[in-house]
Amino acid sequence: MGKTNNPTRHPELTYWGLPLAPPISLSRVDSRALIIREVHAQARKSFTRTLGLEQRIQYVNMCLLAKIWFTAQILLPTRMHVQQLISTCRWYIWQTSIFRVPITTLQRPKHEGGWDLPNIELKCKTLSTTASRSLALLTER
Repeated sequence: MGKTNNPTRHPELTYWGLPLAPPISLSRVDSRALIIREVHAQARKSFTRTLGLEQRIQYVNMCLLAKIWFTAQILLPTRMHVQQLISTCRWYIWQTSIFRVPITTLQRPKHEGGWDLPNIELKCKTLSTTASRSLALLTER
């Protein structure tokens, strides 16, 4: 077995010159991108539903981002992936509306005039940290 160093890609494990498997870092990126594509496809499928603003925000919270919350405990999304998710959510929430407000306004609490839309990046970091702490506590026992 040997390692090959290709300057355009990450090093791969090879056996007699044949790649065995993609490196872990590449498979993580591929997994994140796949999940984000699935979220975008789900948003496009449900685009035709006639929902009000409150129902669209609920759908984003409960359906579109559910898989993201689950996987964020294992694979923390990169800033690029978070930006893609935000633009997917923004596109789904506003659809063809003329008047749009910034996503930060939607993230404010309801008593401050917002809609309690979670900050995707912060929630993913929190879930990841909580999961890793829980795992550390389990391994100490």
